[in-house]
Amino acid sequence: MPEENNDILLDIAHEDLPKLAELYKQHKDVLPYAYSMITTAIEWKKKRTEDYITLTSPNGCWRENGTIVALVKTGSSSEVYIFSLAKSNKNLYDALIHSKRINYAKLFLFACIHENLHPTVKKVLEEKNVQGDDIENFMFAINTKDALKFVPDCPPEVYIGKLNKNHVLDVNSRWPHRYRNSDKFISFLIEMNDAYGVFLKSNDELVAWILLSVMGQMAILQTKEGYERKGYASLVVKYMSKELAKKVKLPLPLFW
Repeated sequence: MPEENNDILLDIAHEDLPKLAELYKQHKDVLPYAYSMITTAIEWKKKRTEDYITLTSPNGCWRENGTIVALVKTGSSSEVYIFSLAKSNKNLYDALIHSKRINYAKLFLFACIHENLHPTVKKVLEEKNVQGDDIENFMFAINTKDALKFVPDCPPEVYIGKLNKNHVLDVNSRWPHRYRNSDKFISFLIEMNDAYGVFLKSNDELVAWILLSVMGQMAILQTKEGYERKGYASLVVKYMSKELAKKVKLPLPLFW
């Protein structure tokens, strides 16, 4: 019997993930990124058998209150994402304190924590004597019906194309948040998710780009030096937004 079966954090069976996604779809206006991450986990499982995103729940309570702890390992990083629809964070607190599946000594980060869950995470980290930076983030969303109205017309000198592994060095070297071996993370995202760039027609040079993160939201938007203020970043954001909207085919917010 696997060791995790004796842990407070129990795996959510892959066949139950559509049910979990349906639960969070009902709360799409408040937590669109939770739905996005669940669907990303489903899509990644179709591409590879490895569990890069392992969705767990304290004693399986996700059916009652949607409390989930996503354990993410992409080779170069170890991250924890948490979501809950519960009025109390007790189940979540107990899981973060007692689970042996979270190695706080090697944890890279708790990512994108909702403000309602932040006090619980902060308390756990203090009790675990974990030091780190607490960085505030803002998340934005657009409804798919509005994203479908975008008309990403390219200026005559450029075109939009998909990124591949040949673009990893370009993207990683200009990422302000790069870290040791972050090129492996960038490569992984490009392989597993859609990623688009703006290219010069004259020589196919990549001058702007956008990726999708582990949660499936748009991220790592960048314009190469010397090509700023030409509208290339806005162009690739509109293009990616429309592509996501066509893929989702539901009146859900797209997470930026």
